[in-house]
Amino acid sequence: MPTTYTSDAGEITAYVQHVLDHNLIELKTAGVTVEVLLAASDDDDTPPVKTFGVRAYADIKINDLKNRVAGCRDVRLIIDASRFENSNEARRRGIIHGQLCRVEVKRDKDGVIVTDDAARPKLKLKPLDFGGGGMFDTVDRFGGDAPEYKVFQALGLELRSEAEAA
Repeated sequence: MPTTYTSDAGEITAYVQHVLDHNLIELKTAGVTVEVLLAASDDDDTPPVKTFGVRAYADIKINDLKNRVAGCRDVRLIIDASRFENSNEARRRGIIHGQLCRVEVKRDKDGVIVTDDAARPKLKLKPLDFGGGGMFDTVDRFGGDAPEYKVFQALGLELRSEAEAA
């Protein structure tokens, strides 16, 4: 079966709001809006969400100006429905945080938010912090519950708080 997509009925949007309220204040202050899609596939050979060709918990994209003007939100977060459903609370927040912390609000030389023709904040995706797909901030906040924690450990990296204490 091909990948199917459904809109979030509100539960995941509540997780998104929690992450924005508690961890990513800059995105909240800039008024960045997030739409959530759940992806599912009954075929084990067809991962519902892929990043760099590998199954992922989630992926995020910045919607272009045309879609934003047409009513889409600023960013689209696509989540692997079954992996998310089988995750604990901290892992769920880690999945969302790991994607949203890649979104950066563009600012001019004076630090003022740059907007597009639809008066929405211009955004860009930051590259991942380390190979294998991860963000240090997510691992720092969620430790072993961060989806990228195993890769982080395999690379022999230390939590920034531990490295700073040494």
